[in-house]
Amino acid sequence: MELELFPCIQMKVAKGISLSTACHWLIKEGFQYTAHKKTLYYDGHERPDVVQYH
Repeated sequence: MELELFPCIQMKVAKGISLSTACHWLIKEGFQYTAHKKTLYYDGHERPDVVQYH
């Protein structure tokens, strides 16, 4: 964010930003913030190269 987003909005960060601020800005820019839980699986878990890895 400090290298790409902040220069676009003419902002400099000294100490960093909070998670809620980052989420707010990302949503404003059209991104989505989602937390992934370890209990979920995602498409691709049965791909041959992934199954072979285990």
